Amino acid sequence: MKTEITVIAGGSSGLGLELSKCFAQTTNVCIVSRDEARLEKAKTEVSKSTTKQVVTFRADASKEEQVKKLYEFLENFTVKRVINCAGFGKFGAPDSINTEMVDSLIDSNLKSVMFMSSNALGAMKDNGGQIVSVLSTAALKGNPEETIYCAVKWGARGYNEALKAACKGTNINVITICPGGINTPFWRPDSGISPNVSKFMNPKELAEVIYNILIERKTLYCPDIVIEKL
Repeated sequence: MKTEITVIAGGSSGLGLELSKCFAQTTNVCIVSRDEARLEKAKTEVSKSTTKQVVTFRADASKEEQVKKLYEFLENFTVKRVINCAGFGKFGAPDSINTEMVDSLIDSNLKSVMFMSSNALGAMKDNGGQIVSVLSTAALKGNPEETIYCAVKWGARGYNEALKAACKGTNINVITICPGGINTPFWRPDSGISPNVSKFMNPKELAEVIYNILIERKTLYCPDIVIEKL
């Protein structure tokens, strides 16, 4: 019998890493990232506190062929949960956008969700599971210096809404999580804005909340979750 596994795209740093640690307490975990060095570091860190299997796979989730190879690798497991936690932020005034900015945000925040989720459908068709996308409150409201970021997050939320409709009546649950600001390396010096992240959510605490929400219940699930900082 194949063993169950939770797959976390963007699981090598920030919130994704904390989610990898949480789920490794109860399931095998596959950490997906583009950066080999980060993958190895994350695997070592997550493996310290679990007896479950922790595997890694280097892939760019916005590239269809790389995602297909990931799911070929996952055929050795029963994919119980896929968490889309990869993402990239680039911000600025509405009149400052350019092609590079638009393409990079579409790739990391929209294409990655689409490719990871659509391939998860095939992997879960027999046993069911959860397809989870960690988006942002930017998927719910407009922010003046986040025009493209909001656009792609709204697009990802729209995709998830359609996916929920497609999966209605099946044993696959589609879940959208929209957290507010998180104190992680997401806020790079070249991101375009410099918020006071000391007032943002702690990624470990947030991961624990998400973990408790996603643990399967017998009679219910939460399809849409908004989590705000204090």
